[in-house]
Amino acid sequence: MRRIKKDRSAQALILTALLIALIILSTKVYVLKVNRIPSEEDSFSSESFVRNVKLGSRNLVIGCLANISQGGDNQNLESNVERWVSFVRERVLLRGMLLKF
Repeated sequence: MRRIKKDRSAQALILTALLIALIILSTKVYVLKVNRIPSEEDSFSSESFVRNVKLGSRNLVIGCLANISQGGDNQNLESNVERWVSFVRERVLLRGMLLKF
């Protein structure tokens, strides 16, 4: 008897199409979530403030280290950190005043 060879290329094509559709859908959801406009409550939350201070501090240090590695003055780190601390301190005081009212 002759065996009938099953052609599974249609199944593979359907699975591939579903996988591509899933990737497109998940990318769309991610883009919508990232581009979401934060509400006023989100912009004044403590979590977002702490996250922004951490990101700013990291970027400050990375920028200063990149400057030093390219032959820049190593005293810039100290002055930039002092400026960053005073900026954050002003924002903390401003947030404290806003939270009281």
